Amino acid sequence: MTNISKNFNSNISNDTYHIDKVKNLEIIQANSPEEYSDVSKIIKTMISRRSERKIEEKPRKSYSICDKMEFNNLTGNITYKIENLHIYKFDLVVDVIESLEEFETEIRSELFEYYWSIYLEVLDKFSIDLKDYAKIREHSSKIYLEIQQYIESDLYSLKNCNIAKNKLKTYSEAITAFVFYSCKFLLPVSE
Repeated sequence: MTNISKNFNSNISNDTYHIDKVKNLEIIQANSPEEYSDVSKIIKTMISRRSERKIEEKPRKSYSICDKMEFNNLTGNITYKIENLHIYKFDLVVDVIESLEEFETEIRSELFEYYWSIYLEVLDKFSIDLKDYAKIREHSSKIYLEIQQYIESDLYSLKNCNIAKNKLKTYSEAITAFVFYSCKFLLPVSE
C-alpha cells in the first residue's frame, strides 16, 4: 500500500464526518428554477419568443377542466388528451410556475400573454373575430390544436434547444392545457 493510500484510509477511519458515522442526514432541496429543468426551460423560452403586440383584455378566471372543455365544445381525442394532461401534469406545471415566480414575478402573466398573442394569430388565420363566440365554439378543437402546433413549431425551431423532442412535446402540451384551464384562450365558462 502506498503512503497516499495509507493516509487516505487512516483519514477515513478517523473522520467523524464519514458517511457511516452520520446519524442525522438532512437533504436540502435546491431552490432554483433549474431544478425543474425542461419544463422551466420551455416556459422561459415561450416567454422570450412572445411578440411585442398590443395585448387585448383577457379573461381572468379559472373553471373546472370539464366545464371548460364542454363549454368550448371541444370534441374528439383532444378532450381525452387535455383531461389526461390535467390529471397527470397540472401540478408539475403549477409547481414550476410558482418556483419561477420567486425569481421572476411576472412569469405567469407573460406566459399568458404569449398564448394570447398566438390565439389572436390563430383566430386571424381562420378568419374568426375575437367576439364571434359561436364560430369560436364551432372551431374550438381546430383552434386548440393549431395553437399547440404553433407552439411546438416555435420551440422546435430553436437551434440551441437541448431538450429532447418528446419531452418538448409532452411538456408544451401540458403547459398549453394549463393555460387553457386558466381560461387564457378560447372562451371562459362565464361568457
